[in-house]
Amino acid sequence: MTMKENHLFEEIVEHSVDEIFVIDRNGIVLYVNEACETNYGVQADRLIGASIKNLEDDLFTPSATLEVLKRQRPVEIMQRTTRGKRLFVKSRPVFDKETGELTKVISYARDLSDLNELRERVQKLEKQLEDQSKTQGAVFGDIIAESDEIQQVLKASSRIALTDVPVLLSGETGVGKTLLAKKIHSLSKYSDGVFQEINCAELPKQNRQIELFKYLEGGEGLVELPDRCTLLFDEISEMPLHFQANLLKTLENSDKSVRFIFSTSHNLEEKVQNGEFRGDLYYRLNILPVYIPPLRNRKNDIYPLANHFLQTFNEEYNQHKTFSPIALNALYEYEWRGNIREMENLIQRLVIMSETTEITIDQLPSIIKAGSISHAETLPEKLEQMERYLITEAYDLYGSSYKVADSLGISQSSAMRKIKKYMKS
Repeated sequence: MTMKENHLFEEIVEHSVDEIFVIDRNGIVLYVNEACETNYGVQADRLIGASIKNLEDDLFTPSATLEVLKRQRPVEIMQRTTRGKRLFVKSRPVFDKETGELTKVISYARDLSDLNELRERVQKLEKQLEDQSKTQGAVFGDIIAESDEIQQVLKASSRIALTDVPVLLSGETGVGKTLLAKKIHSLSKYSDGVFQEINCAELPKQNRQIELFKYLEGGEGLVELPDRCTLLFDEISEMPLHFQANLLKTLENSDKSVRFIFSTSHNLEEKVQNGEFRGDLYYRLNILPVYIPPLRNRKNDIYPLANHFLQTFNEEYNQHKTFSPIALNALYEYEWRGNIREMENLIQRLVIMSETTEITIDQLPSIIKAGSISHAETLPEKLEQMERYLITEAYDLYGSSYKVADSLGISQSSAMRKIKKYMKS
C-alpha cells in the first residue's frame, strides 16, 4: 500500500461513524478511532496500550473482545457504556495464515442510543394509546382521542347523545363523521334500534327502497321505519331541493321515535347564500353543530391512529409488521389531506404488500416521504428538508454511512456528518 493510499485508509477509518477498536492476542489496545472518544469520553491516546480487562466496567460492559479471546470466534453483543450509550458491537478474530493462531481482535460498534430514543418515544405513545383506551374505551370504543381537539368533540358528542335534538356533523371527507354518528347512536336511548345511513347524493336512486322517501315525495310518512332508530343523512348538502321542504316537515312533526343526524363536508352556509340549500332547513339542522377538525390539525392523534390501524391489520392478515421510527416520523409530518380514511387505506396496503417485518420509509409513497418539505417557506429551508429526507431515507434503508455515501454520491465523511445532524435533530 502506498503512502497516499495508507493516508486515505487512515482518514476513512478515523472518520467512520462506527467505532473501530483493535486489540492484540494479550488484550492490549492497539488502535481506536475518533468514534471511541465520543462513546467513552476518553482521549484515544489514553486507550492505546491499555488492557481491555482494565477498561471493562470502567468504560463499558460487557466486553465483546474478551469473549472473542475466550471463544476464538466472532461475537455480537449489546454493550452499555458508563456514559449511558448503548452500542451494538461486532468483534472478529484475526488469525495468522501460517500458524493459525489468533493475532488480534477487531471490533466495530454502532451507537444505537438515538435510535433507541426514537423507539422509546414510539413505545411511550403506544402506552398512551393503551392507557387512553382503558380510560375512554368504555365511552367511545374504537375512536382514538389523544389530541385535545378530538377529546373536546367527543365530550360534546356524549352530552348531545342524551338529547333528541338533530345533530349536524361537519368536517372534511375522511375525518370520521360516520364513525362519530354511530357512537352518538350507541350512547343514546335509540341504541337498541337500527342505525340507518342514507347517502343524500344517491337519493333519487334510493327513493323506491326506503319508506322515508315516500314521505319526502308526499306519501304517507315514516310508518315503515322501526321505532327508536337513528337516521344518518350523509352529505346533506347534496340533498335535492325538492326533498328539503318535506324533510323540514319531518323534523318539525317528528314523534321522537327517530333520531336524526346529518353530516356534511361542505359549507352549508355558503350553499344557503348560493341558493343551493334551504335557509330554514339549515337553521333547523344547525342547533347542535359539531365540527371534526382534520387530522393535520390534531397531530397528537397521528401516532396512536397509525399504531391502531397497524395492530388492526396485523391481526386481520396474521402479520407482525412494525414501523421504523423514521417511517413513523414521516407519517407524523405528512399533511393527510384524505384524513383518517387515507391513513387507514395506506396502512392496510403496507401491511399486505411489505415484504419485510419492519416498514421503512422507502416503502412509503413519495408524497409522504417528501411531505414535510411543503412546510418550508424559503429555498434554503426547502433544500435542507429535502436533504434531511434523502439522508434519513438512505440511512434507514442501508444503516451504514458508507452505503449512504455511495447511494447519494457524496463522501463518507460528509454522509457521516449529515447522519449525525439529522438523526439527532
